[in-house]
Amino acid sequence: MNKRVAVALIVFLMLSILMTVGFAGANVTLSTTDMAQAYVPTSYVQGQVTDIMLTGSGSVSTYDTGFVKFSIPATPSGEYIVSATLMADVTDSLGTGSVSVFLVTSAWSSSTLSGTNLPTTASTATATKAISGNAVYSWTVTSDVVSGKAANGWEFVDTATGTHESLDDMSLVIVYNLIPVPENGVGICLALVAGFAALYFMKKPKINFKRN
Repeated sequence: MNKRVAVALIVFLMLSILMTVGFAGANVTLSTTDMAQAYVPTSYVQGQVTDIMLTGSGSVSTYDTGFVKFSIPATPSGEYIVSATLMADVTDSLGTGSVSVFLVTSAWSSSTLSGTNLPTTASTATATKAISGNAVYSWTVTSDVVSGKAANGWEFVDTATGTHESLDDMSLVIVYNLIPVPENGVGICLALVAGFAALYFMKKPKINFKRN
């Protein structure tokens, strides 16, 4: 194979590989815009809180539940969401709780929320985490954020019995990647152009003329 053709092919293949890889984009850590706690089933309105106290709801008729929401920005142009994770610093934990997060599907405000007017939520938990001791815990909520339906946030529920936890320093961490270049064939076209350019501009072999 001609040397110039071989080099051009190598350049084309390398660019094709690079242009099909999603590179890391910007990561965002969001703080809560509203956070509330409700004592089910009482009508007491506690208002906005700085931490959430959960009590096990397993086999009891009264328990504490918590709600959080964030102002989730639009996905940056040219990027896509890789993951979205709820983070919380759990302290004062008693027993081995099982804290689930449910996507909230209707509007709510800490100024009016109580145990008798809870917002609606998804019937299935997005994520569940066993709590056994003071530590930072995380819940993966990527599907909720990618769907664009997380504007009303999430409910935190301890589904065990005889347990309680205090959740503080709540945050939502969103990780982005850059969309690979060759969407709609653009990257392949660029790689072809680069390959032909390498072929064209490579040094041509010298021709030696002998004098008679």
